[in-house]
Amino acid sequence: MKEIQQELMVSGPLDVLCAKEAELLNAIMLKDRQEELLWKHKSRNRWLKEGGRNMKFFHQATIQHRNQNRIRRLKKTDGSIVET
Repeated sequence: MKEIQQELMVSGPLDVLCAKEAELLNAIMLKDRQEELLWKHKSRNRWLKEGGRNMKFFHQATIQHRNQNRIRRLKKTDGSIVET
């Protein structure tokens, strides 16, 4: 890629060189995407295998939040309290 870009600077834009540069750029982008997907899959596999480290914390927080948001009793307009 470097050689092609240097040649383009020296000789100007030639169709053959521009096509080669585009082809190499596409190949590089494809390799980058493949590597990105590889690391994404590895990360996902590790997470599935080991589980989320904070999973227990979030489950407990959800249960606590649910318990705090329960309505245990209501006060009627006449002042009486209903618990059922």
